[in-house]
Amino acid sequence: MKKGIFSLVAGGALGCLIWMLSPKVTGDIEPWDSETPYLSIALVASSLALSAVFKKQWVSITLGLIFGQLAYMLLVLGDPGPLILVGIVITFVWTFIRAGIPALVVHAIYKKSEPARAGYG
Repeated sequence: MKKGIFSLVAGGALGCLIWMLSPKVTGDIEPWDSETPYLSIALVASSLALSAVFKKQWVSITLGLIFGQLAYMLLVLGDPGPLILVGIVITFVWTFIRAGIPALVVHAIYKKSEPARAGYG
C-alpha cells in the first residue's frame, strides 16, 4: 500500500514537472502544442523510470502522471477555458498510451522474471 501511495505521488510530481518544463524545453506553455516529441518522450521516460523503482505499481504510476498533469493545468495555468473537458480526455488517453502501456510492459516483464513462490499458481 505504501509503495502505491509513493508511486502515485512520484508520478504526480513528474506529471507536474513535465508541464512546468514545457515552456523552457519547447517554447510552448502546453506541451501538446509543441511540434516536438517532448511530451511523448517525457511521458515514456517518466513511466520507465518510475517503473524501475516501483515495479508492481503501473496503475498508480499512470494515475499519478495523469493527476499531476491535470493539477498543473488546472491550478497553475489558470482559467481552463471552454475546452477543458477535451483537455482532460486527451490527457487521460495520451498518458495511458505513452506512460501506462510502457509501465504495464515493465510490470509484465518483472512479474514473468520473478521466481515462482510456493502456494501461488
